[in-house]
Amino acid sequence: MLIFPLELDFCHLAGGALLPTMDLRWCDVRIIPRTPATDGFATAAAATMMDEIMGMELVEKQVLYTGRKIRLEIHHLRDEEGNRYQHEVCAHNGAVVILPWMDSQTIVLIKNFRYAVGGPLVELPAGTLEKKEDPMNCAGRELLEETGFLAGRLTRLASFFSSPGVLSERMYAFAAFDLERSQTALEIGEQIEPLPTLFDEAVQMCGDGRIVDGKTIATILLYERFFRNKV
Repeated sequence: MLIFPLELDFCHLAGGALLPTMDLRWCDVRIIPRTPATDGFATAAAATMMDEIMGMELVEKQVLYTGRKIRLEIHHLRDEEGNRYQHEVCAHNGAVVILPWMDSQTIVLIKNFRYAVGGPLVELPAGTLEKKEDPMNCAGRELLEETGFLAGRLTRLASFFSSPGVLSERMYAFAAFDLERSQTALEIGEQIEPLPTLFDEAVQMCGDGRIVDGKTIATILLYERFFRNKV
């Protein structure tokens, strides 16, 4: 985990929007071992609220499996007419994705071996929130761990759900600026290679199939459409 000073300012964008930023250049940075989080998953309160909105009652929740990053649940619901339904839910703490700028034209992508899809993907740096972790803190930590770059400034871009049909994960997107080289801290089993890439080329990669990772496509095109030349 990175220890950052709690000094925030704000970046003005067109339309009057305010984006929080953090100056990290004078941070005392430490990396401490991760600890598994098994009880911080974002599902129970959200599920209860949505059930009320949908006119359904949560009758029972079965927990099938609890792991380091996810919890698998079956929610048994009853509507106002007494009909019963089931929702399969994969509960997740949430995650961050970072768009790191080496200079005004170049970003840092990574080639990341993904076991679940059986091969490497070209992505932006990303990672899972620890229990109750602030997303901005997580973004700085994951960027350093995966690329070896320390961000002098982080700006939050947006948040979105990665796969809301079954997954409660909310993804927080950040842009990182004023990068300084440091050391990576990859987890055991991670195979990650930084890929400095022109931003315009990365946009093209989203369209021609060289980038197929959803969070990466969303963040790059979000920045291209709404934030370029404004942050």
